[in-house]
This record gives sequence, structure tokens and C-alpha cells, in this order.
Amino acid sequence: MDISHLAVFIEVMKKGSFAAVAKDRHIAPSTVSRIVAGLEEHSQTRLFERNTRKLEPTEAAHSLHTRLEPLLEEIIASFDELQDTSSQVQGPLRITSPVSLGLVYLSPWLTQFSIDYPKVSIDYLMTDDRVDIINEKIDVAFRFGQLDDSNFISQKLFKLKYIACASPEYLQREGKPRTPKDIVQHNCLSFLIPGFSTSWKFKALGKAKISEYPISGNLRISNAMGLKESALQGHGISLLPEFTVRRDLVDQQLINLFPSYEISATNFDSYVWVVFPSRTYLSKRTRALLDFVKQQDY
Repeated sequence: MDISHLAVFIEVMKKGSFAAVAKDRHIAPSTVSRIVAGLEEHSQTRLFERNTRKLEPTEAAHSLHTRLEPLLEEIIASFDELQDTSSQVQGPLRITSPVSLGLVYLSPWLTQFSIDYPKVSIDYLMTDDRVDIINEKIDVAFRFGQLDDSNFISQKLFKLKYIACASPEYLQREGKPRTPKDIVQHNCLSFLIPGFSTSWKFKALGKAKISEYPISGNLRISNAMGLKESALQGHGISLLPEFTVRRDLVDQQLINLFPSYEISATNFDSYVWVVFPSRTYLSKRTRALLDFVKQQDY
């Protein structure tokens, strides 16, 4: 029996669709259907009930999936270990990160990493959606904020610092807020993310007291780089990760409005994390990437 066919079965169980698996694998849905049909013929057991609306796993399929998935992961890990006995760093890596982190840091980093390790093939998913690490077979994920899943191994990369900023044109037209509470009188550009578009919190450097003020504005965007562009065009005040506006602040295209404050829309203990599946074994290529990233300037 072809082990790759068992891997297809596992993916169909996770995604619930021949078409979704076919799209991920760049093959025809009919090919996935034939693979599953071959498994059913080999086992003399129906694994899925098929109709025009839904693909429903049978009880036998659920039982097979429960027993098969950890065995298949162990087989894949074993072959990874064998591959790592080579002196070369090689093989596939699937990586994901938020768009802003990708544009500022990871895209150039991964380009250099690919030059340094030409036998590593990288699939890089740059998205602000929270990707399912297991279902999407992610080897390394970069994430913002606080982590809520203890099933993964994680390491802090650097602390996120947020800057409330606006363009000189906006400040000349609308006036510069003198104190944090003045933001209630301004057009605040905010993230289209739960918890990020109702208020901003301020804490004077070296102080413990937190002051929170409501914000309002006529533009919300789900991506930091989009918010930055709106701020650069003079549309309002935006709260952005410092790494996304560092060059704009130096060039005075954007002005840091409250340099003596820490600012957050949620909490003040927010980091960029490197996350990978909880396994006892990390491939040589994954370790090489982690070491490479830690050597970079943030």
C-alpha cells in the first residue's frame, strides 16, 4: 500500500472535501476520489458516504483516522531524521506569518535563507488570518500577541511596541493632541480586529497606572500596512507596531505623538512569537531557520 495514499485519506478527514485536498496538492478532485476508492477496495470497507452536498466519514473512517494519524506522523518524522543524517540542510519548509511581519522582515530574511540553504524548498503563507498549523502542515508560524494554545512549542522573538502616529499634514490640519485623552477628538484609524477598535490604553514610561480612552474613526482596516498608508495620506491617527513605521518616523513622514508613553489596544505584554508543532523532533532545516532568524536585527 502506498503511504502517500494514507496521507491523502488523513487530509480528507481533516478538510472534509475531496476538492479542498485536491487544491492543496495541485491535483484533480477525481484523483483524490480514486485514491479513497482504492483504500475502500483494499479494506473492503466504505470510508465515506458521498452525496451532492456533503462528504460524511463513516464510523470505520473515524476509527482508522484515530489509529493512523499518529503512526503516519511517526513515519514522516523517522524519514526526516534519516534525511538529517546528511551533512546538508535540505527538504521542504512551510511557514506562515502576518502580512506586516512578512513585508518588513520575513520576506527579505527568507530570501537570504534560501540563498544560504539552496536545497531547502520554502512555501511561505503570508496572511493575517490565524492559520491552522496542523491542518495546513505548517513547520514554523510567526504570530503576534499572546498565545492561547499550549499544544504548540513557542519562543519569544521580540516584544511588540506600538506607536500612535500621524502625518505632518494631518497634524497641521487638525492639530496635534497634547495629551492621550485628546485622541477622543480625532479621527483614529484602527484595526478591524476584535478588541482593537474601541479604545487605546496609555501608560507613562516607568509608571504602573493605565489610562484608557475611547477612540472613534471612519476607517478600519484588517492589515497594519494598509493602516500605515492611510496615516501617511493624512487621514488620521493610527496605532501601529513600531517596526512597521520605524523608517517613516526617521524620515518624519509620520510623527510619534506620545513618545513618553507605552500604548496598546489590548495589553502591554505582547510579543512576536515563533511557533511550531509540539514534537519531540525538529528537522535540521527547521532548526537552521530558527537559528537564522534569531541572528537577525529586529
